[in-house]
Amino acid sequence: MPIQQVLDHETTTYLTVTLSPSIPPSLLPKFLNINAETPVALNHLGNVGELQDVHLIGVPREQWATWGNEIVQSLQTSDGVRAVQVLAAPTTRRKRDEF
Repeated sequence: MPIQQVLDHETTTYLTVTLSPSIPPSLLPKFLNINAETPVALNHLGNVGELQDVHLIGVPREQWATWGNEIVQSLQTSDGVRAVQVLAAPTTRRKRDEF
């Protein structure tokens, strides 16, 4: 049974990266050199549930705010990457009053 992780959407933007089955997750980059001054840090958090080819990546919110589109584009053009999706922050649900 996989370990449940608590995600901090206040400080981190999360992406799911789908890899080709022939690509090991160890080939996912730990940094992207989008800006020559400061590389973008990628935090590989593991698989998404039981899916062996879908991985969760965390990006610091400050870096995401500046280079979000470039980060997605760079990951999408990496060898063996099939898809990249940005996870939306969860919203609070409220029960409506019953008449």
